[in-house]
Amino acid sequence: MKIFILFLMLFTSQLAFGCYCVDTPLEKRYFESDYVYLGQVHSSTLGDNGVVTNELVVLEKIKGVADTKTVRNTLFPKDMCASHMVVGYKYVVFGKTGSIPEISSCSNISSLGDIGKEGLAQLQEMANK
Repeated sequence: MKIFILFLMLFTSQLAFGCYCVDTPLEKRYFESDYVYLGQVHSSTLGDNGVVTNELVVLEKIKGVADTKTVRNTLFPKDMCASHMVVGYKYVVFGKTGSIPEISSCSNISSLGDIGKEGLAQLQEMANK
């Protein structure tokens, strides 16, 4: 019985932390990305495959040149740790050339509200060095 309870506790505690991610510092995200920009979601389209494609308008280029203004995300029923974008909201997108960024609870894409004015200022300072 003790083994069963121990197993149950271990199994359920991992599920509880299933969507927990370590917050990657802005500096690390900045230097590991080919491009960084502040964008605003202009439109979102739900595909037949359950993937939402978000089209962004670049408000401010921070680093590099983005080869795409698209960000994808999966829907909550298909991905327990999914995150979503909201039309009209602003996001800081960290991307790699040749791939379409995806937003999730563990991705490098963050809403401007999460990064804040201080975080945006920190990114702009890194870009000006």
